[in-house]
Amino acid sequence: MVMDYIICIPTYDRVDMLGDKTLRFLNDCSISRNKIFIYVIEEEFDIYKTKYNEYNIIIGLKGKLEQTNFILEDKKGCNIVFIDDDVDYLLDTNGVVLEIDDLIIKGFSECNKHNTKLWGIHPCDNSYFLKDNISTTIKFIVGCFYGVINDNLLTDKMTWKHSQGDDLARSLHYYSIYKKVIRFNNIGIKTKYNTNKGGFQSIYSKEQRKIEQDTRCKELELLYPKYCKRYYRKDGSCNLRFHLYKC
Repeated sequence: MVMDYIICIPTYDRVDMLGDKTLRFLNDCSISRNKIFIYVIEEEFDIYKTKYNEYNIIIGLKGKLEQTNFILEDKKGCNIVFIDDDVDYLLDTNGVVLEIDDLIIKGFSECNKHNTKLWGIHPCDNSYFLKDNISTTIKFIVGCFYGVINDNLLTDKMTWKHSQGDDLARSLHYYSIYKKVIRFNNIGIKTKYNTNKGGFQSIYSKEQRKIEQDTRCKELELLYPKYCKRYYRKDGSCNLRFHLYKC
């Protein structure tokens, strides 16, 4: 089955890293450059365009959530795969996954099959935690690699206004509407969360992000008490545990 999709990469202050990581990986996977759209801020357009003139470079907005929302408006009616600019590779229990075209097509196909709009992969890079299944129950869909059917329905539009916790909010939002999200629990991702130089997270300090994460998790727990509860990691940072809870 042939299914059209595009890949959108929001990037900020990572001109070299984008090529060394995400674009290299997509090239290794034989993804056509015509499918790839790179979103930058206006001040960085020239440097990105000079280095990657064979790609589609589009000026968007500054800010993680702002850029995501800009892309959704810019690419209405598309099956969109969002990928961060610092992804090394995807993996399964056998090693690096290069057939991501098959994965992407299957992701959107599973969404259509189960009448939902959001799909993703396991957030870790340790094959020990990967499971040989595809789930449809409430799961966290990590923001560094996911697909969304962007058919511009008003019900799909998120009212969430914060960059911190946006992938948590997105997972809960789509599940609350469709009562299903698709996650490939057999596919993980190699990337460095919030540690690589540059990126939109560099706008804020580590301590600011930690405080903001705590605030946003509290908000989401109040908004979606049936689907999540807060917990704290050993470093004191807050996160959400997804589950179907009785309220």
